[in-house]
Amino acid sequence: MDAFFSFDNKYTVHSPIEHVRSEIKSLIDKPWYDFSGKISGKLNDDDSFKLRPKLSIGFQGILGSQGIWFAQSPTYITGSLKEENGNTIIEIISRPNFSFIILFYLIAMTVISEALGISKFTQASLSEIFFEFIPICIVVVLLMIFAVKRLRNRFERLLNLIRE
Repeated sequence: MDAFFSFDNKYTVHSPIEHVRSEIKSLIDKPWYDFSGKISGKLNDDDSFKLRPKLSIGFQGILGSQGIWFAQSPTYITGSLKEENGNTIIEIISRPNFSFIILFYLIAMTVISEALGISKFTQASLSEIFFEFIPICIVVVLLMIFAVKRLRNRFERLLNLIRE
């Protein structure tokens, strides 16, 4: 896990790349009302893909439905397929939505700046700030990590993958 709460994983599948490509396509080509896989996304021609949970958090992005900061899904998996000696290497990065990361760092910076006396955003005392904002930061971090790991584990379960 890095500072942006993303996880890098690599998988080796002992199948040709065409087979793995067809498995990923079968996951994402389900109709909108079929929630059996609970994953949707897109597989590109260059064997890269972007997956997300089928259920979204319900708001549109500033830059349209593919907005970079306020996109619909709480988590994403971006990945690529590579063929190596008859095996397929799947490399993925699972990460939360950038809006949650920005929210966490804004709250954390508010607490730090108030603790150091750099600026006064609120009229509350330092102890009130710690008791109000620190639990919010903890909850946001736990929700981000939970959502990312849940999507990654679902992806692994649906494709029968084992982490290296």
